[in-house]
Amino acid sequence: MKHIIIVFLILLGIVSCKTKGGDTQQDAADTPVTTEDTSSVQNDTLSAVEVSLSQLIGTKWKMISPSGEDVGKTTWEFTNKEIKETIYFIPYNEEIINVFPYYISSSFPSVFVHNCVGKNYTGKYLVKLLERNNRMYWYTITSVNWTTGDMYLFRQHAEDELGVDVTIHFKLISKGNRRRSRR
Repeated sequence: MKHIIIVFLILLGIVSCKTKGGDTQQDAADTPVTTEDTSSVQNDTLSAVEVSLSQLIGTKWKMISPSGEDVGKTTWEFTNKEIKETIYFIPYNEEIINVFPYYISSSFPSVFVHNCVGKNYTGKYLVKLLERNNRMYWYTITSVNWTTGDMYLFRQHAEDELGVDVTIHFKLISKGNRRRSRR
């Protein structure tokens, strides 16, 4: 029933993402993707901070936790349209690179809106798409401290996947050639 409601909302064109200035972009023609079942999300109790796309562009972050330094190292690099995730598996001396289209949203995401990718939106949700299985993942940006270089993202697993809710801690390792906007 939940999936029928999501498909119905897509057909009605009630898929949106908000810009910094409050404008809404709608795209009913976006290809539907497999979404996380958000019916049980208790996200309203989380504190979150807003981040803009322009603040993330050109940055590179090392995942501090959860991770097993003896098993591997993970980094995320942000461009204006993609997150490049590099995972280095120490025991196998092997590196895997994944690239995800993403965007920032001010409203809770229920579907991945392709037209929002690359737009300089501000919001408290980071939304990415795993294209190989056409599945959307969302993270609540719970904290970003540009002085200490710490970022925390909260990810609640979907009802239809195995896993646990997790807070991911990243450490800024490169600012790249970006200019950070000041508020």
